[in-house]
Amino acid sequence: METMRTFGAIKSRNLPTLLVLLAIFISSASPVFAGDYELYVKSGHKATAWDGMVKAGFTSFDSGDYQTGLVFLNKAYALGCRDGLLLFKLGLYYETQKNYKEAERYLKEAEPNLKKQYADHRETKSIHEHLARIYYQSDRFDRALPEIEEALKVTPDNFMLLFMSAQIYRLQKDYPQAIANFEKALVVPMPPGLKPDPKKAVYSELMTLYYELRDFANCLKYAEMVLTVAPNDRAALSYRQQIQTMQYKQREQEAIKKIVQ
Repeated sequence: METMRTFGAIKSRNLPTLLVLLAIFISSASPVFAGDYELYVKSGHKATAWDGMVKAGFTSFDSGDYQTGLVFLNKAYALGCRDGLLLFKLGLYYETQKNYKEAERYLKEAEPNLKKQYADHRETKSIHEHLARIYYQSDRFDRALPEIEEALKVTPDNFMLLFMSAQIYRLQKDYPQAIANFEKALVVPMPPGLKPDPKKAVYSELMTLYYELRDFANCLKYAEMVLTVAPNDRAALSYRQQIQTMQYKQREQEAIKKIVQ
């Protein structure tokens, strides 16, 4: 129980940055629907009973009218359509609405159908990333991590996935892997135009983690990095002061020891 409270604090400290990141990734994925109906006609789960509903739903999603699209796709689903792209769109819609239970339901149902019907589609390759986000945001970290690891096989330089996985590894006390993923997150491409700088969240995580491991040299290094981005960051100032005080006392003791010898 104490571990979960600790991780809750770890997660909440950087939650605003993570939520912005998640919103960026969700919005960047959602417009990629052009041509999906043509793919459906070629490879999808077709039937005259619902083809018109699917076309109307896909067209509405293409134009950004997700509410109208949702109505048509739900009607097609009720009539028996289990097309992978239709299920994926329903899952993505509920993910953006933070209805993670419904999002998981549709995405899990979509997964085998996407792989069967649309093996090379971008969304087929991104299904594990979507599931990872859903599990992470609903605090099911034990289920999020396997999905993150699968997603990283497809996009190994995904900043958001690396950041989330590092936090979960930290929860599991796998500190070497947590550090490795945090540090890798610093060298992969960052989401463009994001404010505040997402690197600060990573610096802060590494600063705190190294302090807990009593690796004060690396803690101080990352505290200084935090302060280059946020000069008034209270946590970084506190860590720097504590470590500098310890270093001063250590040098003082070493000097005294030399004198008495």
